[in-house]
Amino acid sequence: MKILPFLTILSLGATAFGTATAAQAQPGWRTVGYKTVSRGSDRDTIMLRGNMRDRQIRVCALNRPIHFTRLTVRFQNGGVQDLPVRRILNAGTCTVPQTLNGRRRNIASINMVYSRFAPGTLPIIRVQAR
Repeated sequence: MKILPFLTILSLGATAFGTATAAQAQPGWRTVGYKTVSRGSDRDTIMLRGNMRDRQIRVCALNRPIHFTRLTVRFQNGGVQDLPVRRILNAGTCTVPQTLNGRRRNIASINMVYSRFAPGTLPIIRVQAR
């Protein structure tokens, strides 16, 4: 039985219909928060529990493009790290993994500064960590 070609076809079909994303294709990432961009807002904060020790994070635009200008991570111990995320994320794409200072850190919150492109459906942002 040849399962590999079937799985390849199934995977390509899922991608064509938008059900598979780059985040699903890379193992080890877990979603730590979602945020729907508010109307008229250019910054948001995602609060986390702070009890998961992570070494990298990334931000994904799910349904609409968004232009990130700044990403600030606040740690449970009071530390802060600004990450270089000055780029446009198209729908369905993620930033490159951003390495956190130190070994593994407990993230308390993530502050995001961005701008939207056009009126209409509000962008949804997903933050993942590993």
